[in-house]
Amino acid sequence: MGQQGYAHQLGQSIIRRPDDVLIEADLMAFLEAQYGHEGITATEIRSIILQLHSLPASDLYESNKTFMKMVSDGFILKREDRSQKDIYIQLLDYSGLHNHRIPANDELITVFADPQETYAKDLNIYKFVTQMEISGTEKRIPDGILYINGLPLVVFEFKSAIREEATVYDAWKQLTIRYRRDIPELYKYNAFCVISDGVNSKAGSVFAPYAFYYAWNKLGEAGSSRLLGYGEAGASPNPGMFDRGRLRDIIRNFIFIPDSSKKDEKIVCRYPQYYAARALFESIRTARKPEGDGKGGTYFGATGCGKSYTMLYLTRLLMRSADFGSPTIVLITDRTDLDDQLAGTFTNAKKFIGDNLVVSVESRAHLRELLQGRQSGGVFLTTIHKFTEDTKLLTDRNNVICISDEAHRSQTNLDQKIKITEKGVTKSFGFAKYLHDSLPKATYVGFTGTPIDATLDVFGKVVDAYTMTESVKDEITVRIVYEGRAAKVALNNTELEKIERYYEESAAAGANEFQIDKSKEESAKMNAILGDPKRLQAVAEDFVQHYTTRVSEGSTVLGKAMFVCSSREIAYALYKNIISLLGERSSSFDETPNNSFDEIPSSNFPYASKEQIQDFLETELESENKPISYAAHFTTDFGLRKEWHRCNLPHRNKEGLIQFITFRLADSLPQKVLKDIEKEIHLLSNDNKDIERRKKYQYWLDQGLGSCALSKKEMAEVMMNALRHHDGDKYDLIAWSIMPNHVHVLIKTTGDLVRIIQSWKSFTGKWALANNKEYGLGIDDDADKFWMPEYWDRFIRDEDHFDTTVKYILNNPSKARLAEGDLAYEFTGCVFDGDSAKLELLDGDSPKLELLDGDSPKLELLGDPEGAS
Repeated sequence: MGQQGYAHQLGQSIIRRPDDVLIEADLMAFLEAQYGHEGITATEIRSIILQLHSLPASDLYESNKTFMKMVSDGFILKREDRSQKDIYIQLLDYSGLHNHRIPANDELITVFADPQETYAKDLNIYKFVTQMEISGTEKRIPDGILYINGLPLVVFEFKSAIREEATVYDAWKQLTIRYRRDIPELYKYNAFCVISDGVNSKAGSVFAPYAFYYAWNKLGEAGSSRLLGYGEAGASPNPGMFDRGRLRDIIRNFIFIPDSSKKDEKIVCRYPQYYAARALFESIRTARKPEGDGKGGTYFGATGCGKSYTMLYLTRLLMRSADFGSPTIVLITDRTDLDDQLAGTFTNAKKFIGDNLVVSVESRAHLRELLQGRQSGGVFLTTIHKFTEDTKLLTDRNNVICISDEAHRSQTNLDQKIKITEKGVTKSFGFAKYLHDSLPKATYVGFTGTPIDATLDVFGKVVDAYTMTESVKDEITVRIVYEGRAAKVALNNTELEKIERYYEESAAAGANEFQIDKSKEESAKMNAILGDPKRLQAVAEDFVQHYTTRVSEGSTVLGKAMFVCSSREIAYALYKNIISLLGERSSSFDETPNNSFDEIPSSNFPYASKEQIQDFLETELESENKPISYAAHFTTDFGLRKEWHRCNLPHRNKEGLIQFITFRLADSLPQKVLKDIEKEIHLLSNDNKDIERRKKYQYWLDQGLGSCALSKKEMAEVMMNALRHHDGDKYDLIAWSIMPNHVHVLIKTTGDLVRIIQSWKSFTGKWALANNKEYGLGIDDDADKFWMPEYWDRFIRDEDHFDTTVKYILNNPSKARLAEGDLAYEFTGCVFDGDSAKLELLDGDSPKLELLDGDSPKLELLGDPEGAS
């Protein structure tokens, strides 16, 4: 970091409070130097620092989102003296970067009233701080923090490259789980994080899963082929990323937070996205008409380049740039699904782009209506096909920029086509011709994975590229291995006669001998040959045999195959052959394509008949000698034994695991009870302490101490709705029990466990405190939290553990000796999903059968939860 120009400082040398993560002296010094000529006062500077401190760590994602907007777009400081103009404040000095345009009023936190700043030299204060002890719920010491102007913008965690048990993944867990839990104050001001073992270095958002941390493997500017190898000796973490100018550019323009997100999304750019967007931006500046030729450049991006986000970053650069004066941008695809994909990203990025008009265009007439009278601004998404609806001019402005996806296909055909039929001669043009005639003075940019000559003719030279080799090195795509396979099939005479007849008809229609000979050279590609049934059968047999052999030999390298066919019909025929050969080994195999609810039996209850359901109720559920095995009706992966911790309480946060979670109200266990529990267990080993503490907690929770706000129906319903809200999205809800002062939940995760629990507690906690008096929840008037910060979690190890846990949850109301009819029985239950059936165990006194979505059955056992065990 010293080579990059960052001064090193030890944490203990910085004067601050133990729980304060800002270096206030640096921030004050920067603001005084930057805005002293504006007459900024010490009180006004303190108000800025107070505003930063006031961002709540309890809602970390929203606080970080607010902070990132303040850093990237600036904000307005209302003056002490109301007769003075307000000051447009930027927390970082962006000198040396291209100037942004003045933000519109609705783009800033308050109203902008100051002329555009002319930047002087870079006045930022850079420090790389190590060994800084931060006090939170626990004391933590991050390995490194990069401060700019007293703001902790980048957090580093290092692991040893020579210790086998210490991995980069462990560094990610340290940053995103432990630090985020114990010192969330640090992450209010975080731009991104870096994890490294000295050889492998990756960067990503604190909210991102480990899979979305990436290396920055290009050191120089766009076009440089020099890559940072994974084992390059003496390399600092992501050196290309920490060039001081580039780092400021990334923080300002290349960290995307959606306008709204249920998944706490924060996208930190990868190096191909950064260099491509920057190169295209500069190319567009040069190519603008009338000085330029309108060819803004071609981006050659292979699989894994992340072109949707590259387009988004490029759009921000264009819309925010003072050079372009708020241009109009038209994003063009050649398929509806691509249009929908881009529309979903861009319509949720209005604040990031800097324009509230982001519209998916319905038709050419709709686009004309949107462009009519408009001299600037607007982002419009459309498909190329809509430009053939008519040929009228849309606009002749030269501040229109067209960004084309899949620029190697329908968006390059500018030439006229002549077709001679019995009805006469017809003339037509390709889609691209109508587009260019509609927007004659626009600048055109092309994105493609397969650039051809026509692409370069329309959009200009390739200004940046991300190759498949780079994608493989970055571990975005797996290495492609080509193995020649031959399936020789002799055509029968009938097929040969069809081909010869085709050429005879071509000659009669006026084709010359040269054209026919040239076409015959390509005849191997004809569907008559490629789609021959015997050939497709041979290809399918070869594929199945190849992979069967790999599996039988215990191949240690995962592999997959991709088939490229000349038509959809041939592809489907090959698919059917493969599925038929694989039989039941294929997930797509179906012996009974016409699935019938009344005809197909199954031990797992998909498509079960009414008689089979009744037999199950009578023989499985009502037999005292044969209790139900819950796990038998829930197909899942319980995790590998080698992944368990050695202690008796394995804790893991891995997607796909089944997790048992308990969390409790803030007042459920008085301090005296907690202290007594710790006294009773203090002589036990750490492993046994966890077990005994959990048992004693559960005993006291069942005593119903505290406000027991969850015993109110309104509160229990809010809790139940929170559990169901992300069911099927971030997790699959399996079993639950909402007790008066605590909650038990069993879920199968498809997302981050910490975020899942945070979403439950954040929503319900705010609702409870806001509605305490109205619904008589009994919470103390001065209470500032509803839930205890910690929770108890344990991942399910095997089928026996699964069964025991479900029974424990279902029996909890009766085990706590709650009176019959207590609300907790109503809010206790479980759901098992088979292939198409659901088995629900709820409260009541008799079995009930329902159908779900057509022919899928639903089993409900209604009775005392204790009886359900």
